[in-house]
Amino acid sequence: MEWLVSRREGKELSDRLFRQLDEAATSVVLNIAEGNGRYAELDHHHFLQIAQNSAVKGAVYLDLCFDRALLVENEAAAGKDLLRRISVMLAGF
Repeated sequence: MEWLVSRREGKELSDRLFRQLDEAATSVVLNIAEGNGRYAELDHHHFLQIAQNSAVKGAVYLDLCFDRALLVENEAAAGKDLLRRISVMLAGF
């Protein structure tokens, strides 16, 4: 979330892609928290899978932001790398 907020400074906050990217990032954070708060293994994995899916969706939104010149290439690449690492971490749970 910190990475996303720092990239939005000076950009149109109402842009639909940034809102969707924000929703995906928020979903990652909230579902990790929800999953880690569940003791039943199926519940735990269910929420972490949702978080992982949201991370993938966020990477697609970053590509779209780059395609529409809302982010420069190195910003989009840095965000995608962060999401890739989060996704790998979630797959390990």
